[in-house]
Formats: sequence, C-alpha cells, structure tokens
Amino acid sequence: MNFELSNMVEYSQTIEVSRRQQKVKEAPGNVDSSLKLEAVKFELQELKSYMSILGKEAAVEVQQQRLSLIPLVPI
Repeated sequence: MNFELSNMVEYSQTIEVSRRQQKVKEAPGNVDSSLKLEAVKFELQELKSYMSILGKEAAVEVQQQRLSLIPLVPI
C-alpha cells in the first residue's frame, strides 16, 4: 500500500510538473526563455554525443596500447 501511495504521489508530481511546463511555454513573455531552453537542450545533447565519441576513442586507444605492450612483455 505504501508503494502504491508513493506511485500516486510521484504520478501527481509528474502531472504538476507537466502542467507548469506547459503554462510556461504558453505564457507570452516566455518565448525568449523557451528558445533559450531549446538551444541549451540542443547543446547538452551535442555535448553528450561528443562525450560518447571521446569515450569510444579512449577505449580504442587503451586497447591499442595493450596490444602494443603484449609483444614487449617478454623482452
């Protein structure tokens, strides 16, 4: 029962957040803020993409270093 109550509260909060976000989007003076928010969201997505690429490149470099080190170990 406590779990159900927690879910209901969480659901209610989610609905309230959605309502407030919609209200902000519809407010006439908030067009500039909405545009800024969208621009920041886009930048954040780009940064996440770059971080993913850098992570993959770093993993490849580590693997290449290991492969280069294996033949040197017996020496």
